[in-house]
Amino acid sequence: MSSSNPNEYGYRLALLLMVFASYGCSMVCCTMLPLDKVYVQVHNSLARNQKLDINCKSKDNDLGSHTLSYSQFFSWHFNVNFWGTTLFWCQMEWRDDRGKYVQGSYNIFDFHKLKNKCDHQDPRVHYYYLCEWHIQRDGLYLFHNPDRNELPELIYTWPQHLDIQNRTILRKDRGNLAGLVCDHAH
Repeated sequence: MSSSNPNEYGYRLALLLMVFASYGCSMVCCTMLPLDKVYVQVHNSLARNQKLDINCKSKDNDLGSHTLSYSQFFSWHFNVNFWGTTLFWCQMEWRDDRGKYVQGSYNIFDFHKLKNKCDHQDPRVHYYYLCEWHIQRDGLYLFHNPDRNELPELIYTWPQHLDIQNRTILRKDRGNLAGLVCDHAH
């Protein structure tokens, strides 16, 4: 009967753990994890003459209101919280070619929905994920990996009831002199 050396057992266990750890890391190399760093960019890709008003928030942070001209973008960065519950949403507004007011509120970063969709950046430079949104006339597109020529994915569309939406906003604006004036001509 041979007896096993305790040091040999420890080395084998350490080797086994390293193999599992490297296998696990290779499986999640492109999956965002809690505490990872994330950059979010929101681009105005509507049209040359259309501005995009945007206000983004989380439970803890209001990033303020911004007006983006065509091809401009607003960006911020953060670390995903330990529990993986980090959420940012943005209220967006713009006017279509007929002067109709188009607006919506969207979850721009939801850890559980985007952890496999945001682009993993080269860890040799900086280890982070990029969530790149392009706001277009038909909706909000997320670019997964522009470097590999992957097509953007339409994640959200604009609300369909623009006439109802414009009447509601007009009622709100009557009490607010600084509010937007909506064109309701048919």
